[in-house]
Amino acid sequence: EDCATGYDTCTSASEGSTCSANYHVSDGTCVACGANSQNDAGDDIDDGNSQCDCDEEYSLVDGNCVTNSCGSGKYLSTDSYTCEDCATGYDTCTSASEGSTCSANYHVSDGTCVACGANSQNDAGDDIDDGNSQCDCDEEYSLVDGNCVTNSCGSGKYLSTDSYTCEDCATGY
Repeated sequence: EDCATGYDTCTSASEGSTCSANYHVSDGTCVACGANSQNDAGDDIDDGNSQCDCDEEYSLVDGNCVTNSCGSGKYLSTDSYTCEDCATGYDTCTSASEGSTCSANYHVSDGTCVACGANSQNDAGDDIDDGNSQCDCDEEYSLVDGNCVTNSCGSGKYLSTDSYTCEDCATGY
């Protein structure tokens, strides 16, 4: 007869003595390895508890194999040990609400990441601890009173100083 699931060697179908590959000993029985981990066959139930080894790019934290890097715009949740999204506008963070650097097209304003305005952009990486930063105006736009406005409205138009938009000139001008 076959050994019970998780056992590599056994004396009967229900009595195993060594664990199969990707199983480990826990309290005298063979238990499947958790996510992102593996173990060679052969752990003997009489030798006490054993553990699985974390896959490459993972580390053992509180008995779980968790990723070493969540990537840009994500953080490792200490509740679920999964990668979660940072708040909108943050490229790095330690929790959903506590960011430290801004994402692309965001800048620092009073300690938070704020989206760039129209006709502007910014590279990712502005650190909230380094003070306020600003976005760069797109080509053919200039910074006027904190807004990126066009450098040229074209024939028959003028730049409104109220709305910073191109408006039609009066008839005949």
